[in-house]
Amino acid sequence: MAYLDRECHRTFFRSGDSPIPRRPQRAKHCRNAIADKSSGTFWPAVKGAVLEPMFLLLLATSVIYFVLGETSEAYFMAGTIVLVS
Repeated sequence: MAYLDRECHRTFFRSGDSPIPRRPQRAKHCRNAIADKSSGTFWPAVKGAVLEPMFLLLLATSVIYFVLGETSEAYFMAGTIVLVS
């Protein structure tokens, strides 16, 4: 199984425990740690919510109501979509 070290951009292969001590490996190949991605999660969350199939279906329903002239239903549907999501 291959692992990608995000700091060094190297691929490592692991097949169970090896007899090689860890410290020389870390000194040679850098640390194998996951980068912290705690900042900037708002826009990816919005993108994920907007691209949901149910959201797109409700949005299409609202557009169809506008096209058919049912503006009160269209505004209600659009407002509900905004409030719920």
